[in-house]
Amino acid sequence: MSRSLPNARSPFAHFDPYVMDVALGSELEQFLTPADVGRLVGMTAAGVKVAVRAGKLPVAAFTARGGRLFRLVDVEAFLTARQARTRCPAGDAS
Repeated sequence: MSRSLPNARSPFAHFDPYVMDVALGSELEQFLTPADVGRLVGMTAAGVKVAVRAGKLPVAAFTARGGRLFRLVDVEAFLTARQARTRCPAGDAS
């Protein structure tokens, strides 16, 4: 599975995510911590935890100590959905 790097217009263009070797193969997977996700989407790490509990942001992996890690593509999808919700509030037919 190939991963595309963020383009210059992406809010993630200047972000250097945590890279971890995935046990499923030799391909490297990019993971973000809750603090990283919070900085990217404009929330606190606690707010990220709330989004996870609400089912809006999937957890990709856990660290040895139980910390949550997120995939960059999942964070981009979460940010897109979050921005769409703020542009068109619930109940607005437009």
